[in-house]
Amino acid sequence: MKLLKDFKRLLRLQQQLNALKQKAFKLSRLIPGSDQGLIDSGATHALRPEDVDEETKNFKEVQVDLANGSSVVLKMNSEGVMVTSSPRVEPIVPMGVLVEELRCRLDWSPRGLQVHHPVRGVLPVDSTKRYKTAVLRSQNELALDLIKEKCRVA
Repeated sequence: MKLLKDFKRLLRLQQQLNALKQKAFKLSRLIPGSDQGLIDSGATHALRPEDVDEETKNFKEVQVDLANGSSVVLKMNSEGVMVTSSPRVEPIVPMGVLVEELRCRLDWSPRGLQVHHPVRGVLPVDSTKRYKTAVLRSQNELALDLIKEKCRVA
């Protein structure tokens, strides 16, 4: 009986280890050429374009699963932000980062979802129902500022 319990415990442990190895990073999409940023409830990590003169050769490469089922390889910095060499990609801020790391509050109102930042107040975002996950469109610079703030908090 004890042998069976030990075997089941080891099996559960192996399953947990396998799940960690297969951890997927998820984004809703990659869109080049936009002056908007996305606040995305389906994203697990932030995404931004490389900064000018940023050295990315030591960033680790990660496979990212997109919502459409395809995968891409991106670089990730030490703060857990994915970085792409495409300078015009829409920056993505995960909604979880806003709530858990930046301590934002989300409120539903007749006008849609509002994001309340603890210092900036209500963020100027445009909620939309076109996507399967909750995606808020924001200004590109706002999204990049929120990603920088996330890195300072981390």
